[in-house]
Amino acid sequence: MRILPHATALLLAVVLTGCSGEQPPTAPAGTPSCGSTPVETGGVPSWAADAGAPELPHVVAHEGNLIGMLFVEPLVAPARTDGINNKILWISRVPRDGADLRLTLTPAAGDPVTLIEPADSSPGEIYPSIVDVTAPGCWSVVATWGSNRATLELTFQAG
Repeated sequence: MRILPHATALLLAVVLTGCSGEQPPTAPAGTPSCGSTPVETGGVPSWAADAGAPELPHVVAHEGNLIGMLFVEPLVAPARTDGINNKILWISRVPRDGADLRLTLTPAAGDPVTLIEPADSSPGEIYPSIVDVTAPGCWSVVATWGSNRATLELTFQAG
């Protein structure tokens, strides 16, 4: 039986990969590019849908109490100059009770950025925001409002 050169190279690559014990990295659908907060598409949790969440890519906090609807993807840093913003609509699962949303974004290296969004928007438990950071990369986010706390990660690409 004659094996073609391309098939031989492919077979050799498969055998060597299998014998090394290492597999090439693969990312399952919905895997985030940083941290463990995937950008999801499709349906949102029922509590966010009940708040009138638009059908957009979104992130859900690890605690399940805050969702961020991404009006633009990817998020970029530094801030754009073309009039397009890193707009995120935050929706709280619990009542705001008049508490502002405080977002503290921390990069892997460097200084944190803090944003405060007032609890003055409607309908429902929403906080519209423009989230600009100083540099591209993975940013850890801690959101607090009243006695509530939510954590997630956001990826910002070079703009």
